[in-house]
Amino acid sequence: MLAQRNLKVNELTNTPISANAANGALITWAMLDFSTDTFTIQTQVRKARQLLLAEMSKSISIVVIGEPAQRKLAAELAVYGAWVNGIMLPEHKKIDKRKPLRKIELFGFSDKQALASLKAQAEGNILCRELTVLPPNELTPALYRARVKKLAQQHGWKHMEFDLKELRKLGAGAFVAVAQGSADEDAAIVHLRYTHPETKQTVGLVGKGICFDTGGHILQPTRYMHGMHVAMNGSAVALGILLTASQGKLPVNID
Repeated sequence: MLAQRNLKVNELTNTPISANAANGALITWAMLDFSTDTFTIQTQVRKARQLLLAEMSKSISIVVIGEPAQRKLAAELAVYGAWVNGIMLPEHKKIDKRKPLRKIELFGFSDKQALASLKAQAEGNILCRELTVLPPNELTPALYRARVKKLAQQHGWKHMEFDLKELRKLGAGAFVAVAQGSADEDAAIVHLRYTHPETKQTVGLVGKGICFDTGGHILQPTRYMHGMHVAMNGSAVALGILLTASQGKLPVNID
């Protein structure tokens, strides 16, 4: 196959190749250069994985070969990327024919603890990305607060809300001034806390959650306005970290 494509074996580090098996399944081969940095190796894995995910298959099988440390890194990068990129984020089309990835089979590596940690990271990543792509009419402050409250209930986070009425009493003038840009008085500051029973170490995160940023008195230019629903990404990152910590039972307290 390499000869047919006029490729040498070491060229597989830059150019993964694919072919259909007799049963119609797509097979992709890639070679990883472990003498390079992790980002380069990740890029090599991504190029090979994209060829498979582009088929919109319900399941994929991943086979890793090499030394134990090489198999571990290759498996982690391949599985994590498949988890994160195999999910279908919301799209707003009349007909959406995309199919999410349902099953991943892994051969050559079987450390369940390492994979559990990766799964927790992937779930936090997916939550962050899903929230960020939602348009402002589907993620108003009221809808966002309801979703955050539900997440807190599901994962046992301590949950407190400070609505505009309470924030005015507290003297949170800057926040209230920004919230006046909306006719709906549904803005709030939400405080969440993830607690691990075996540690006293605490980390604080602050994430901006402006669901749509017009730019205030000086409006955003037209070409930038369409993307301003992502102004809430800081809060989505904080939520993703909380979810990862909860799913992975990380030994740290997070506010």
